[in-house]
Amino acid sequence: MRPIRHYLRLGTHAEKDYLLKLRDYFDGLFLNANLVESTSSSLAVFATTLGKPYVIDPITYAFALNPRLLMSQPKSGAAPQLRSTFASLIDRYQLPPDVIGGRPITTTDLASEGVWAPFVDAVRQYQADRLTEAIDGDAAFLTASSIDANLRLAPEMVIAAYFAEERGSYWSEFNRQSINRTLERAAQPVAAMLAYDSSRLSRTEVLSLATAYSQTNVEEIVVWPADLDEHLASSEELNAYADLVAVLASAGKRVIAGFGGFFALSLALRGLVGLSHGIGYGDKRDLQPVLGGGLPPARFYVRAIRDAVPMGDLALLSAKLDVDEFRRRVCDCTICGQLLDAGGVTGLVEAFTETEDRASARGITAVPTRRVYQMSRFHYVLNRIEEVSDLRQAESFNVVRDRLVEDADWVRVTLGSQPVEHIARWVAAADPSRAIGQ
Repeated sequence: MRPIRHYLRLGTHAEKDYLLKLRDYFDGLFLNANLVESTSSSLAVFATTLGKPYVIDPITYAFALNPRLLMSQPKSGAAPQLRSTFASLIDRYQLPPDVIGGRPITTTDLASEGVWAPFVDAVRQYQADRLTEAIDGDAAFLTASSIDANLRLAPEMVIAAYFAEERGSYWSEFNRQSINRTLERAAQPVAAMLAYDSSRLSRTEVLSLATAYSQTNVEEIVVWPADLDEHLASSEELNAYADLVAVLASAGKRVIAGFGGFFALSLALRGLVGLSHGIGYGDKRDLQPVLGGGLPPARFYVRAIRDAVPMGDLALLSAKLDVDEFRRRVCDCTICGQLLDAGGVTGLVEAFTETEDRASARGITAVPTRRVYQMSRFHYVLNRIEEVSDLRQAESFNVVRDRLVEDADWVRVTLGSQPVEHIARWVAAADPSRAIGQ
């Protein structure tokens, strides 16, 4: 069985209930430092209650972006202000406050060891201590047994301070220095974050990154091909991603997809050992915006496509299916199974397409109900949990390939070729027999 660790990312506090109800079915929790810093006490209590290993992404890359991305949206005529969360992280990370907020931080700002070394140490220490520090003031809300069992609130691993790799190796030297210093000083296991813009680096450049990181002493590497849409990405981008994983894995690194969907998961066949994503989203993430963009639309995840589709497409896919066929072809998760038992295929489609009228600037608009959002998100995660289980147990790449191709052929008859065009690119890129660079 393949040792694939399945991590869920908490995007907002509204998602806590999903994680609590599903905690028996995933392995760990990813948290972004800006969320940790804004609500540290609440997250400390939650992490203790959840009882899962967790990792904090320090998101240090954000300080090299346009400062506007870290600022609040002011009222008309007012000057934008750095968000208090990022101002607090700047202080905790011991970054030069006269730089941050006015312009992006540069390698020149971190050229002196007297500046970069305290920064790297502070980032490591933040991850190691922040939730334990926060729980001290909230112990009264926890039972003695839960405190005793979980005051191992130390993270599963700490991620070395990092910036996105760019053409010309702009941040490469700093990233290596950060990894080495964190390895020297950390009490916990250390991970490197290899973040790069998949649309701006060539396959040759990505392979160079793979070689460089494979020569570091760090054992865990979280890979983040920013802005890689698995369903729209070219063969070149997908092959580069697959080769990156294969090179790192062949060097003995434990590779985790920082954000990923089924394609990233399929790279378990090329050495990937972990996957992280959000609740109903999170298959991809760009470097910007740093903050989330609001509630994602309610969509239905279709395993035959390995993608979420508009609710209207669910009705088309289901139009000629009886209950048994729906369970076999589309879904038999707990949510769908209960709806099928209660009202058949018609009842399920009606439940997932339920709307309510809501006033907006453009008048009255029909929007999905809260129940639809909840069901679609549980359905999404339950399907991903099953996919992880399938990949752990798959006998060979051929088994995975044949299932993908068979499902795509069925969908093509109903929805046409466009929704499944990515499958052929996925199969070619994930194939373990494909030579690196070919």
